[in-house]
Amino acid sequence: MTAAFDIPVWNNPTAHGVGNSVDEFLDRLPGPCWIVLNGRDATRHRALATLLHGNEPSGLKAAHRFIRDGNKPAVTCHIFVGAVLAAKTSPRFSKRFLDGKRDLNRCFRPPYSDPEGLLAERALAYLDLVQPESLLDIHNTSGAGPDFAVTLTDTDRHRALAQLFTHRMIVTNLRMGALMEVSNQRLPAITV
Repeated sequence: MTAAFDIPVWNNPTAHGVGNSVDEFLDRLPGPCWIVLNGRDATRHRALATLLHGNEPSGLKAAHRFIRDGNKPAVTCHIFVGAVLAAKTSPRFSKRFLDGKRDLNRCFRPPYSDPEGLLAERALAYLDLVQPESLLDIHNTSGAGPDFAVTLTDTDRHRALAQLFTHRMIVTNLRMGALMEVSNQRLPAITV
């Protein structure tokens, strides 16, 4: 592993390297990190965030399955895995964030004055460096309702990204420091 902005970067993990299960995959993560999967088109980049809450493992499970199946993405993918320590806390995948710490997905705006804020600031700096064409933030929902996407902006690019995953898109004015708030015309970002 290398490091970018003090966040470890795991380049092109192998099917064997990620382990046979999501638990093994989680154990092999050093903490918050970026996983980079080189794409068939290395000139284009997309970003994905998962485990911004330690109790929402669906994106981590999808990444594990994608890598285990030996898939190669169409474009280079940068996967940010955030609340690894919270996810590892027993019982696994039960803590949204660590006791006494801030919710990581409320830290993507200043001030960046504590460990969670600094991690968020460094993740944003990495995104500025790689200039992805889109950002997908994968979450679980605690409700039993249907799947949906959330965004701050209703543009053709945001709708096209959301339609890859669901036909329901919520446009919100809420600002709470969530990662999807980096969304703009150049970088459409949605939460699914």
